[in-house]
Amino acid sequence: MKTALIDHISPIGHISLINFYIKNLHTKFDFIYLNKTIENKTVIKKNINFISFNKFFFFKLIKLFLLFHKMKEAKVTKIVLLSYEPKLLFVLSLIVNLNYFNLYVFEHDNINTKKIFNLFLIKHLPKKIIHLPYSLPAKKYLKKKLRRTTLLINHPIIKNDKISDNLLKKDKLFFKGKNTILIPTRHHLRELSILKVLNIYKNINFIILLKNSNLKKKKFFNYRNTITLNYITENHISKIDAIYLPVDDNIYKYRVSAWLYRGIAFKKKVILNNNSLFRFEKKRFPNYILNSKLDFNKICKLYINKKKHHTFVKKYNISLLNNFKKILTK
Repeated sequence: MKTALIDHISPIGHISLINFYIKNLHTKFDFIYLNKTIENKTVIKKNINFISFNKFFFFKLIKLFLLFHKMKEAKVTKIVLLSYEPKLLFVLSLIVNLNYFNLYVFEHDNINTKKIFNLFLIKHLPKKIIHLPYSLPAKKYLKKKLRRTTLLINHPIIKNDKISDNLLKKDKLFFKGKNTILIPTRHHLRELSILKVLNIYKNINFIILLKNSNLKKKKFFNYRNTITLNYITENHISKIDAIYLPVDDNIYKYRVSAWLYRGIAFKKKVILNNNSLFRFEKKRFPNYILNSKLDFNKICKLYINKKKHHTFVKKYNISLLNNFKKILTK
């Protein structure tokens, strides 16, 4: 039985995730195909092939059609898609017999109840496709609402692969004297939640990660205890005391936050509002996940044992990989 790992999208934000699977599981795949846009950012393995995917739908469809045809000729029977586009996969299923393969697809952010058309397409994908969601709410939704076959998997606890320290000099001074909390917003900004926290905890320093468009709007610039950036180095993350994720429950109800796992990887406390993501992750990581109703000053002082943390992360990732290997050998 031959297997293939494919990620034609290869989002920049998934680089660490892609590298994690390739580093640990590359020997389990006969073929690995990734988007050429990340060629210089991935680990080097002999069985990796990079393909240029045009951004236009029709050209992407043709490339995937040819790739799946090639997989069939090579007698590949099992394919894992690290990410997928519902519309593209649905149309592909009309011109390629996807039921020929044992096809597994990772669920990152496709289960969004606001995108009704996407959900319709997912529901009508070939029934043989197996979905791999990272959260129990997503699994239940896929199974009960969309009548899909699912296997729950864990998201790896990993840091980024490269460490860079090219931030402004003023940031070095920022870490002196006070507790520091990181607030990554990037794509999903709950401004009222952030403003509430900034007004309550004026004795805490905050680093707020923003998209360039929000930086241009000078959001949160009038707070003396904040620094707004569009990027933060791993060296600086190691120095903060906690991470606050004011995520939108409508968006994260059926997905997880990569920042949550990254925070745990750095041995940080992760603060969440009392929502679906908090309730799911609190049961799994009780020593790391904390409710935003608690005093942030007290949260900053909580200690996580370094040795126990290292053991926990190692066992967690080993268990994740072993479960994934079972999927590949079924």
